[in-house]
Amino acid sequence: MDEFRECPLCASENVEFCPKNDRFELPDSTAGFIWCHGCNFTSDIYANKSVAAEKWNRRVPDVVRCGECKRFGRNTTVNTEYGGCYPHGNVYSVRTVHQDFYCADGERESEGKSDGT
Repeated sequence: MDEFRECPLCASENVEFCPKNDRFELPDSTAGFIWCHGCNFTSDIYANKSVAAEKWNRRVPDVVRCGECKRFGRNTTVNTEYGGCYPHGNVYSVRTVHQDFYCADGERESEGKSDGT
């Protein structure tokens, strides 16, 4: 059985393979696309579900949400969903971000905080 990882755009686990014949009425086709119900993203058409799963599940590296990142400083006095991002540990270049955002530089908090405090 081919399992699909969460959506790389919105992290929804509500992702499915949609056979092309369901939408385009092509009999005996194994082709289809991936549809994320969370953000309504649809992929390219793949030859079959196995190929689609292989392509969809290939990631570099796993997504680290801001709330999980060691550079995220939570602002508990205003709103616990937002905080400051301290890129590369630099307290002078802080930016406000939502805990569900992500970037290419995310590192899990379990490795230790580097927010300059």
